[in-house]
Amino acid sequence: MSYFIRRHGERWSLVNRAFVKRERAGVVARRATDKRIEVEEYETHGFNVVMTCEEARAHAMELNREIARAHWEKKRTLLEERMEREARGTIRYLPSALCVKFEAELRAQQHDLRRLMTLWRAMRRLVKAVEIPPEEWKRRRSVIYGYFERKHLSPDYAKKIVRMMNTWGEFYSARSGKPYSHLRCPTGFAAGRIRRS
Repeated sequence: MSYFIRRHGERWSLVNRAFVKRERAGVVARRATDKRIEVEEYETHGFNVVMTCEEARAHAMELNREIARAHWEKKRTLLEERMEREARGTIRYLPSALCVKFEAELRAQQHDLRRLMTLWRAMRRLVKAVEIPPEEWKRRRSVIYGYFERKHLSPDYAKKIVRMMNTWGEFYSARSGKPYSHLRCPTGFAAGRIRRS
């Protein structure tokens, strides 16, 4: 929702724009709908008829900034809550105690920590979805490549996740004593399928 001022000669009118999601043939699109606000309702929106057009525009811009700030704050809160739920949730084949130690190692690197944590979360989602233990990742790589294809990930992003998987695999092997074979990045036909998806 946002406010716009339309000038009509010396006068102006207040317009409220809202975006509506519409689905047509399986495609979701956002469409703007404008609604003219009646003069009697100006005060409920913080406007009054004695404002000049410039004053009304300045007030509309300030209201739009506040609306945008509240919108992004809400999105940020929802994202933080989701990330917290993901971090608290236990994932099969990713022991919580080892995950805490692995995250501590990632943080100790202090090299592009934000990117590393994003890849770590993406890898956790993958492991949760495919439910394959690390020692079988190489043998069952087609299932993992299929996940990349289903999620429409780019080949470059898939390679970064594979590198994170290998980093975790080495760590897991050293701590648990279980063997780990490096998972190769998608190449050839598998890479082509991921690229096309």
